[in-house]
Amino acid sequence: MGRYWVLEVRQCNRKFLRRRTVLWILLALTLLTLISFHVDVPIRVYKSGIAQNLPRVTPVTPRWERLRQFLDNVDVYKITNEDPLAWTLSVLPPHPSGKIINNINPNVQPVTRMATGQNGDKVVLKSPTKPKLGRKRIVVVNNPGWDWIRMGDVGLTDCPVECTLTADTSQIQTADAIIFYAVGYFRTIPVRTHGQVWIFLSLESPSYSLSQAFEKPEWHGQINWTMTYRSDSDIFYPYGRVNRRGDFLTTDYTSLAEKKNKKVAWIVSHCATDSKREDYVRLLKQHIGVDTFGMCGLPCGNEGSFECLQMLTNDYKFYLSFENTLCLDYVTEKLFRKIMVADVVPVVRGFVNYTKYMPPKSFINADDFSTVAELGKYLNYLDKNMTAYLEYLEWRKYYFVVEKPNPTCEVCMKLLEPEKYRNVYEDVFSWWTKGMCHSPKPIE
Repeated sequence: MGRYWVLEVRQCNRKFLRRRTVLWILLALTLLTLISFHVDVPIRVYKSGIAQNLPRVTPVTPRWERLRQFLDNVDVYKITNEDPLAWTLSVLPPHPSGKIINNINPNVQPVTRMATGQNGDKVVLKSPTKPKLGRKRIVVVNNPGWDWIRMGDVGLTDCPVECTLTADTSQIQTADAIIFYAVGYFRTIPVRTHGQVWIFLSLESPSYSLSQAFEKPEWHGQINWTMTYRSDSDIFYPYGRVNRRGDFLTTDYTSLAEKKNKKVAWIVSHCATDSKREDYVRLLKQHIGVDTFGMCGLPCGNEGSFECLQMLTNDYKFYLSFENTLCLDYVTEKLFRKIMVADVVPVVRGFVNYTKYMPPKSFINADDFSTVAELGKYLNYLDKNMTAYLEYLEWRKYYFVVEKPNPTCEVCMKLLEPEKYRNVYEDVFSWWTKGMCHSPKPIE
């Protein structure tokens, strides 16, 4: 009797264990099913030699990060030789609003929305104003004389920061930043307010900037940011920018090129320069016809006048864009202003990597030729070969030029986080001048 009782107890235990095992299995399956509803495909991460299954988390970029992503993109040149459309350029960061300002974009037409009021009058409908990210005041010391404040205000159009730009030096103590225009600066150094950002501004080459005041010891360790045409500046401020068109042109440049009956034009106002460009042109004239206009040649109105630019488009195939100094990244309106309006092929000469600024087959670099005679020979070849010449005009269908896009909005955006862009120049004068310019190689 006892034996049968023991066997029966053992059988009950086995049944209980089997049922408990089944319950645990069902519970585990239930938990796995519930987890699968909340977790995407797992990502296997190896940490300290142990494989872990972690849920995939979709990163969310904060609104502020999206607004200022353009500030962190320093090396933005993407140059390929596959085709003209593959060349993209964002030398300057895009405007935070996503718009191209200054009304220079030929693909963007101003649109005015109108509505009818209660009295039948036309009322302009204004877009809702977005809240600003902050308020900043910038004082410009030694204000440039070419209406720079107004140009800076245009650069602040649609800027996410409410920014005030003024030349009133009585507001220095309350300013968030001070821009020192270095060209011809002879003033004493002002009293600095805690937390102010001091910015060195120059668009002239070191040879002509007359900025020796910044060589004095009292300026050492004072400048935080630089704003110049040099691509290594904290605020990159070039003389021009090439943008890709939204709608490509269908212009046939053949008829325009066939009407051109002259070869090379040069509009120049400084006759003796550090770059010895005048000597280069003197030799070039021995190999191809060059007509000189401006202060150093025939009259042509103002250098940037409509008459001069129209003359380039109608009569000339090439235009000499030779800089007066050979300084790093110094490429000026001599290039951008002419090609922005005139349908002419620029021949460039400067201490510049022009491929950073211009698409392929949009310019001819004199430094690519070992002698002046070789350049003249190539220009004569293009003059006689219409197909080869037209290749240098095709880029205009896909790109357009903006002259001196103002970076004041970028300055204001960076002022929202000055610690992130914290910088100090121990000797800004040496940064600006030392090894930045060189004499021309022998011209032959």
